Amino acid sequence: MFGTFRKKPKKKKSVSVFLEMDPETQRHLDVLGFDAPCTLEELKKRFKELIKKYHPDVNKDGLEMTQKIIASYNYLILRMS
Repeated sequence: MFGTFRKKPKKKKSVSVFLEMDPETQRHLDVLGFDAPCTLEELKKRFKELIKKYHPDVNKDGLEMTQKIIASYNYLILRMS
């Protein structure tokens, strides 16, 4: 009786990011290395990869780039909401 309830696995969302590409959005996509619109899944994956690469604990000169990556990620996530 107990333990028979299982959570259903969540479906991954694969939503296209933007309908229009304004210069500000394109600049933030460039920071993260995207040439065209991306999915939420792709954005999160790229963010994790870049943070690992440029984190100041790993790359002593990576502080400025880490800040740019975080700012661009936050901007794009807000645009997707």
